Formats: sequence, C-alpha cells, structure tokens
Amino acid sequence: MKRKPTLTIGIPAHNEEANIERLLNTLVTQKGNFVLEKILVVCDGCTDRTEQKVKEFAKTHKIVKILNDKKRYGKASRLNQIYALNKSELLGTFDGDILLARDCEIDLMVKEIQKNPKTNVVAARLKPFPAQGLIEHFSVVSFLSFEDAILRLNNGNNYYSLIGCASMLRGSFAKTFTYPTKVISDMNYLYTVAIKNNPDGVKLARETQVIFRTVRSFHDWRVLGQRSVKEDKQNLTTYFGEGVLQQYSMPKWISVTSQLKWLLKSPIYMTGSIILNIFIRLFPLQTAKPHDGIWEDTRSSKDLSLA
Repeated sequence: MKRKPTLTIGIPAHNEEANIERLLNTLVTQKGNFVLEKILVVCDGCTDRTEQKVKEFAKTHKIVKILNDKKRYGKASRLNQIYALNKSELLGTFDGDILLARDCEIDLMVKEIQKNPKTNVVAARLKPFPAQGLIEHFSVVSFLSFEDAILRLNNGNNYYSLIGCASMLRGSFAKTFTYPTKVISDMNYLYTVAIKNNPDGVKLARETQVIFRTVRSFHDWRVLGQRSVKEDKQNLTTYFGEGVLQQYSMPKWISVTSQLKWLLKSPIYMTGSIILNIFIRLFPLQTAKPHDGIWEDTRSSKDLSLA
C-alpha cells in the first residue's frame, strides 16, 4: 500500500475570533489520503479573542497548536514563520476567514499536487458565501463573473486563480524561498516563484469548494479595489521587474464574454458591480495604502455566519 503523505496546516491569523472555530472544525473533519500531523495557528498581533478560542478548541483536538508573540508583522512574515516550522511533506495554508465546504477538500488538493512531480503549489477554488444585502450581492456577482473568465484562461492555471486564502505547497518547495517583509501580494509572489522555469509549478484544484465571504460595505470594496487593481501589481514589479506584468494579461474577449454572460444571468447585480468597479478605478481610495506590507482590514468579510 502506498504511504500517505504527511500534512501540516498553517493559519496566519489576525483578529479572526468571528470564524476561527468554524474553520478549525472544517479542518479536523477532513478525510483522505494524507496524515494530518499538525494545525498551527500563528497569531499576528491579535487584539481580540482569537487566541482564547483556539486554545479552547485545542483542549479537545491535540493536533491544534497556537503561537502568539503579541506582535503585528503582516501575513508574509507569518507565512515565512509557518514555512520555516513545517516538517511535513505537504503544507496547507488557509486564512482564518474561510471554511472548507466538505470533508474532501484537502484530499482533492493532495490528489492535484500528486498528479505531477513538477507541481509545487495547488490553489483551491473558492465559493462565495450566500449574499446578504445589496453591496454583497454586487460583490458576489462581480467575483463569479471574473471567476468565469479565470477558469477559461489557461484552463484556470493563471495568476488570478491563486487567490492566497487557501493553498497547498510541497514542504520541500516552501523551504526554497522567503517572502520579502514588505510584499503586499503574497499569492502573486508565490505564483511568480513557483512558475519560474517551471510552467507546471502551480495548478488549480477545480473541484474544491472553499467558502469565503466577499466584502459587504462600499468602503471595503474600495479598499479591496485599491489593492487588487493597482497596488498588488506595482509591488510585484519591485521584486521581479516590469516584465512580470505580462503574467496578468487576459484577452479582452474572455473578460467581456464573461461579463455579458453574467449580465444575462443576473442583470441587476451585474450592472451594479460594473458601476462600482468603474467607480473604484476612476476614484481610487487614496487613504488605503499598505504600511510595511500590512493592509487595512476589510472587516465586513470576516464573519461567515448568517446572523
């Protein structure tokens, strides 16, 4: 019988009290062809009850561990910490504000990374939380229309599919690099490193369902837009040069046909999302700037509850 690969899960967490228990519950119930050795939660300057909730959960789940040095360094630094501490063959990293929809999600990611020895990173496919309120409906349809385009670009294997809140790496690969402390787009940095001289370096596990919440406020939409439209790309050129921007290229016909498709499926919400996306490009939120690799939180996407 083929030996099951060992797996550690790392969670860089900043003020995730609203969702961390739900996430841990979906992680400890995962089943499949792997041996889960540890779930490591690394607090990044938490000022809420994240630490207390994890410690309480760990009383009945001994594989759950927590580290908290009371300092705020940003996600990239915490990922470096998780990578350095990992001793497993595979390393899954998950943000604290997501959920795994079924008990097979990690197994699907493991299977994807095992298909090709050249694949070092696997991205999970995200599924938006049911929308509540007008802005969130706009936000969900905006995501779904863009995802439609992403899945048709290079069969889903592109910069946009590695969103960063749910990914899996080979442990050996995670030891080969560190994130610069001021990088603000850890997922794009990871993608660039993984595909360097290796076109099969990153793959999308298309059948996975990782639930996340889109932003629910106009302010958070503007913060997120400032990051995804401009700052992420500018920051990446600091480390890889202007040539890296070619990786973001998407043929116009793909994005336009995806938008038309969703205009037919959801005309009101798609129209609203287009208007908001035009607005954030014309009037970027100048106060939304990263400081030492740390962004302003988009708090409206943190709680995955229907209450």
